[in-house]
Amino acid sequence: MIDRYDAYLFDLDGVITPTVELHKRAWQETFDAFFASRGEAPYEGREYFAFLDGRPRFAGVAALLTGRGVALPEGEDLDEGFTSVRGVGNRKNAAFVEVLDRDGIAAYPGSVRLLDHLAERAAPLAVVSSSRNAEPVLRAAGLTDRFRAVVDGVVAAREGLPGKPA
Repeated sequence: MIDRYDAYLFDLDGVITPTVELHKRAWQETFDAFFASRGEAPYEGREYFAFLDGRPRFAGVAALLTGRGVALPEGEDLDEGFTSVRGVGNRKNAAFVEVLDRDGIAAYPGSVRLLDHLAERAAPLAVVSSSRNAEPVLRAAGLTDRFRAVVDGVVAAREGLPGKPA
């Protein structure tokens, strides 16, 4: 049944690669440092699912901070550090790239088998992801050459494309 389509679109996070563990570590590192700098209670792993999972990065930061009763200005896109929501979010993204570079990532074996099967059919494949890190994740997993197109958060921002679920 899967062979009846002419092309295939894949999400990345949780479908091709198990990036959730890397995201959780990056959030832990970021919020450990953030809350320590403010003398507040440490970040707890349960906060990932309560406030961060499934949300765009800056929305997740805002939700967690609101949940903790911490007010920060939204800030600017290029902010760094702990003085704004965007600064905290950008710090987390830098932590994610560091974790990815340090620990690497492997694709799910079942996903690789499916990609192999579709490659035998010469079916065009694409990744569509809200992540701004799709290219580095695919590169770290050794999958860059498998996809004819990658439409990620970088492309969406550049092209003015709406996010999920649109």
